[in-house]
Amino acid sequence: NENTSGYLDLVTLLPFVKTIFNTYLSNGISGKVEVNIPQIEQVVGSVVVDYKINFNNGLLGHFETTILGKVVKIDIADNKIYLQIDDFKYYFAFNEIDEIINTICEKFNLNIDSNVTFDYYLGNLKIEVLNENELQIVYNDFTLYLSKANDIVLNVEYNGNAISLTIKNGLNKIDEVTNDYLHIDSLLNKVFNIYDLVNNGNVQININTNIQGQEVDIIANINFEQFMLTQNINDLVVDAQVNLLNKVAQVKFLNSTVYLSVDGLNVKFNINDIDLIMQFINKHFGELNLNNQDIDLNTLLKFIASTEDSLSLNLNEFGSINMLFNNDLLKNIVYEFNEYTINIELDYENPKIVVILQENYSNIVELLPLGDKILEIYNSKAISLDAVLNANLMQA
Repeated sequence: NENTSGYLDLVTLLPFVKTIFNTYLSNGISGKVEVNIPQIEQVVGSVVVDYKINFNNGLLGHFETTILGKVVKIDIADNKIYLQIDDFKYYFAFNEIDEIINTICEKFNLNIDSNVTFDYYLGNLKIEVLNENELQIVYNDFTLYLSKANDIVLNVEYNGNAISLTIKNGLNKIDEVTNDYLHIDSLLNKVFNIYDLVNNGNVQININTNIQGQEVDIIANINFEQFMLTQNINDLVVDAQVNLLNKVAQVKFLNSTVYLSVDGLNVKFNINDIDLIMQFINKHFGELNLNNQDIDLNTLLKFIASTEDSLSLNLNEFGSINMLFNNDLLKNIVYEFNEYTINIELDYENPKIVVILQENYSNIVELLPLGDKILEIYNSKAISLDAVLNANLMQA
């Protein structure tokens, strides 16, 4: 007698096959997808996707979830996929997916080739009917658990990650997609151009803002080519010209040191000494709270919108950023915070500004003790004058 204990009775699979077939005949399904992947949960928390799919007259689908406080919607219609977050709307066709993936991989030098060999696909497959309503399939590192007691439930586990899919039969009302979506190429071209700008390692910008009624204009050239390779602040070089109060200041950041020249006065300080400078300021001019404010990612992004020529972000209490493009090339960044507006214009045409260092610079840190003495004398005189005035008033 041959041992048949390792064989599965196909009759036990028929109820599950029937359930899947009836689901197909229903022409529509809906339910939830719960994603429990630790790496994702650490960033955005748990993800639950509500979905509706109809396939009685072509494929229609609607998927909706909330990520970092924002409602994310994905619709499928007319062989296209539509993505919406607030007024950030883009679409692409199914037959464009391969081209989009290849373009992105080529641009960012990504390799999506899998290390999984053909032998992996011939791995161990085990199907076990647990009872009339429960089926378990184990295939290599994957475990699929199917329950059909009430709604159909599919649970997939892989290396500590889990995805749960609930399926309800029946057609569902799916709203038509509006015609105000932009093609994904519009977004990718902007992202690619910004990527090229960063890779170029050098950018010149014109900054305009207003501080307490005084207009400030800054022309700055930022060279970060070496910094991008080393992530060392010593390799960042900035040359800038600042126009304020009818004065022109020349500023250079080199080897972690800030050099400032204005009207023949040349001073410098190393960014490692910034704490000493802040202590001086706090001592004589009051405390400045520069502590990093806690950021709640779930409420950070209040609204996002995009057009052919702009991308706008409302960051709640952190203000708003509006990026303006010309032929998908980033031209302006406008940052608004409370009553302040900072306009940053990227200059792709004019010659780079270069600040030539002077022969001698006084170290601000070495001048701090002198500043202490001067301010102490000034403050003591103010106190003495106040005492004299009070004494005279009392005598009067």
